[in-house]
Amino acid sequence: RRADTQAIGTSKKRKESSKDWALSSKRKVTINDFKNQMLVNIREYYTKNGKELPGSKGVALNPEQWKALCNVKGEITKAVEALDDSKGPWELPKRKRATVSKYKEMWLVDIRETYIKDGKTLPGRKGISLKAEQWGKLAKHMDDVSAALEDALDEQENQPIAPPKTKAKKVKGKMGDGDAEENSED
Repeated sequence: RRADTQAIGTSKKRKESSKDWALSSKRKVTINDFKNQMLVNIREYYTKNGKELPGSKGVALNPEQWKALCNVKGEITKAVEALDDSKGPWELPKRKRATVSKYKEMWLVDIRETYIKDGKTLPGRKGISLKAEQWGKLAKHMDDVSAALEDALDEQENQPIAPPKTKAKKVKGKMGDGDAEENSED
């Protein structure tokens, strides 16, 4: 069992080697493997029982979305520096987008999932709004994050693929027989 887990490159080994870059005391960028897909997470964290855990505020970008965000870094940075929310939005693949806006005297870079309603693309609930200084830190770390993502993808590509696990399913017997287990390989 342990060999299967290591063979597909998941869990403990990956979590221990995941890198992170701080954007603030509670927010950071991490690269991790979720269901065998490498993701760049820009997320807020909280502490519970002395352990740092990911919160619901944040966004996970696949490599294609991360590359698209990196490609518009200069445009977003210029809009933030010019205090100009008329630029953008910057559409990222697979229903994600970045925008620059002003909220309560703060300039924010919003990276968020979107959905379509009545032909309009609208911001969804999943995402994160970064203050200008947090965006600046993210922009500064983008090359390092991209290099680490490439390394993680190369490492993942070189992992042998384990055969899929089969699950036993319960089958209801006739009255009085109780439940019987049946192997799904039959």
